[in-house]
Amino acid sequence: MILRLFFTLIFCGTFFTLFAQQSSEYFEAGPDYVFFKALYSPRYLSATLSQNGNEIFDGSPLRRDLVGVGLYGLGIGLEVYFPSPVQNQMEKAVGQQIDFSDMQGAIFLKKFTLEYSYQFHRGWVDKSEANQLYSKLFLQQTRIMPMYIFNGDKFTWKMMVNQSSRQIKSAGSFIIGSEIKFLKMKDDQFPDPNSLIWERNPMVSDWNGVIIWPGYAHNFVHNNFYLSLGTFAGGGIMAVDTYYNNQHSKGTESALALRWRAGLGYNDGTWLIGALFQSQHNFLNGDLLDLQFDNQLAKFSVGYRFEAGSNMKKLRRKIPILKSF
Repeated sequence: MILRLFFTLIFCGTFFTLFAQQSSEYFEAGPDYVFFKALYSPRYLSATLSQNGNEIFDGSPLRRDLVGVGLYGLGIGLEVYFPSPVQNQMEKAVGQQIDFSDMQGAIFLKKFTLEYSYQFHRGWVDKSEANQLYSKLFLQQTRIMPMYIFNGDKFTWKMMVNQSSRQIKSAGSFIIGSEIKFLKMKDDQFPDPNSLIWERNPMVSDWNGVIIWPGYAHNFVHNNFYLSLGTFAGGGIMAVDTYYNNQHSKGTESALALRWRAGLGYNDGTWLIGALFQSQHNFLNGDLLDLQFDNQLAKFSVGYRFEAGSNMKKLRRKIPILKSF
């Protein structure tokens, strides 16, 4: 049973958090509260590959609809997602199950946040080729994202991510974010569009590097309603290793990144109703292939929060890693 649960979490999607931010007159961190949330999260990924300015692939994976539950308490948060019934019907329509993993995690400190993300999608549809299914094509991405929040005494980033804290007075902060990225695309039988018979050859390309993206975020609060906005832009350097169409290229190339997040909802300290919209755009250059990779999601949630019992509070204070949360 435990092993089955482990693989369910790994392959269906998780979001795990640790909170270490104390309350202030501007926000309520809420470490001594427990709350549950019902979640619905449609997600959209797209990738465009081009060679010498000519587009050779423009597609997205099939899996886009997830439902889940969230549990938060003792300074720890966990969100677990599963394919929605609509998504399962989509897989039946194409006659093939699509491999998928989506895991995320975060640690929130007063002025420092560390986020982690892992995505794997096998089975893509090329929108420019009459929705041709590339069943063996996969994209795998791992990201480690440290962020420094200059105004962490008044602004809480958790409000934007999962409502685990409650902004009481409006506040914002300049943020310097960075991203250590490991991205791979691979297909053992990728078609060559320059061939009259669409000859198929192995294609594999790796983009590994660092991107820096400064920006600004703000939580606007009126009574118990809130609006959160954040935008970021930057660039970096990628080590690129590509094998495509019987050619091999290896070198260092530039990369650009755009990010924005928006959240809105209601949070009176007991009932939580919210929506989060997030969009990430990556422009990764290469000698043989260029990649534009877009990652967008929406998350809608309804939750209820209550004060933790005395035993849970004592347990939190006895666990070393949670003492300061």
